[in-house]
Amino acid sequence: MAASNIPIRRKKTAGVRRLAQRKIQKRKRRAGMIVISNLSRHQQIDADLVEEISRSVLSRYGKPEAELSIAFVPREDIIELNRAWLDKDSDTDVISFNLGANPEGEEIGDIYICTDVAESNALEHGCTLEQEIMRLVVHGVLHFVGFDDATDEQRAEMHGLENKFLEQYGL
Repeated sequence: MAASNIPIRRKKTAGVRRLAQRKIQKRKRRAGMIVISNLSRHQQIDADLVEEISRSVLSRYGKPEAELSIAFVPREDIIELNRAWLDKDSDTDVISFNLGANPEGEEIGDIYICTDVAESNALEHGCTLEQEIMRLVVHGVLHFVGFDDATDEQRAEMHGLENKFLEQYGL
């Protein structure tokens, strides 16, 4: 179930992960649920496209019943998450967590995408913000289903898969 395209303003940066988890817990649970939250300051997010692309990647890799929370966050939140969970004191474009299985056996996860970094990446790569955001959605879901990008070879494989999925949507 996708959230509205209207940006959501937050007063505090702490607790981003807990906020996304609470949104999942508040809704009636169903297999394959995807909760999308735009916690960034100014960017519009096409939640329907985010959900459609996410489901496509999940289905392709045998996880159509997975539950995901995808949060679009500002730079300060991604730095906080990167510091707290990955011991890195810097920003990044996407962080993906596979949290294991829920009581029903479906995998659950959180994906955080920094819209500020996405905007910089889009300028650097000469693409639209929407194209870069959707690339990061695919990238985050690929991490969730088990792909890694620690080596040049792995990065090249993931980049090829990202392009393949984005081409399906004319991006």
